[in-house]
Amino acid sequence: LDPAWGLSNAPMWAQILVGMLVLDLFFYITHRMAHEIDFLWRFHSVHHCAHRITFLNAYRVHPIDAMFRRFVPLFFVLLTGISEQALIATAVIGSVLGTVTHLNTDLKHGWLNYIIGTNEVHRWHHSTVYSEAKNFSIIMIWDHLFGTFYLPKDREMPAKFGLGHERN
Repeated sequence: LDPAWGLSNAPMWAQILVGMLVLDLFFYITHRMAHEIDFLWRFHSVHHCAHRITFLNAYRVHPIDAMFRRFVPLFFVLLTGISEQALIATAVIGSVLGTVTHLNTDLKHGWLNYIIGTNEVHRWHHSTVYSEAKNFSIIMIWDHLFGTFYLPKDREMPAKFGLGHERN
């Protein structure tokens, strides 16, 4: 492919935007697969076994789960042809936002909850109640599009975090 036609020639902000959207789309897909495919869940459940959410939970992962849910999205970002600088910025932004989703703070984010995966929204993802354990993405557009956005108005957080039923 001729580099003159690549995304690396687009403005940096556009490259990072494309990088983030592609990264998060494939993060959403792999993350949801890790919840719905039993073989993958066995690895991903290491991340969910904590009964308290802290920023360290973002990095509490099985190595196979980490490779699958980190490298597959990055592979697709590489295919976009964005520059190395935009790739690094995309990876850093994604990592920072992934950490923010696990912060143990009681901040209220209001309308921002509907745009990015704040810690307020992501708490529901770690609920022991399967029907509440949604919100798979970092940029909430994918959860809205695929019907997995969950933020009830009548409660501030789930009753319990963790696996709930350890053999489920």
